[in-house]
Amino acid sequence: MKNIKQNLTLFALLLIILSTCSFSQISKSNTLNKESAKKWFKGKTWSKGTAINPHSSINVLEFAKQYYKNQKYWDKAIEFLNNPDLDKLKPGKYNIDSTFVVATISYAENSDTGKVKWEVHRKFLDLQYVISGSAFYAIAPFNKKEISEAYNDSTDMTRVITNKGKYYKATPGTLFVFFPSDAHKSAIKEKADEIVKRVVIKIIYKY
Repeated sequence: MKNIKQNLTLFALLLIILSTCSFSQISKSNTLNKESAKKWFKGKTWSKGTAINPHSSINVLEFAKQYYKNQKYWDKAIEFLNNPDLDKLKPGKYNIDSTFVVATISYAENSDTGKVKWEVHRKFLDLQYVISGSAFYAIAPFNKKEISEAYNDSTDMTRVITNKGKYYKATPGTLFVFFPSDAHKSAIKEKADEIVKRVVIKIIYKY
């Protein structure tokens, strides 16, 4: 009887701890504002102490909210980027966490900005990271009036045509993050003959 009571007590304590942790995570997400998110982001605890260089175009508040909503997925994605042998991994798809976190390593093919189309995603957000070489990425606010190809569920992609995009240069270690509110172009080579290796990690987006 004594053992049963002890087990029940331990179980109750475990429930309290789990509930507290869950509440703490939700509270952080719900009480975030631009200033607190900016401070947290600059602290780079999310990067696990490595040399990832987050680009200034990242929506810091959205980044923080998504991180706290899906922290285990983000941590796994960051862990993948922190792999010391990342540059040695072959091109291809890497399932980090079933279908919720998937990485694809590839070589950039285009150096002509006009040949790379604008894209927007709905179910996933993109972490795009340059492994080697230099490339340009572009970002613009998603405007439904600029849709050129309707949303395709199988590819999780909408195509748009916009002239509001800004282009940014990325070198090894640069991290871009594109949310469903962001239209973007990915990895446009700076030089046609340069080899640019990059990784795209898709993380399920939590609305």
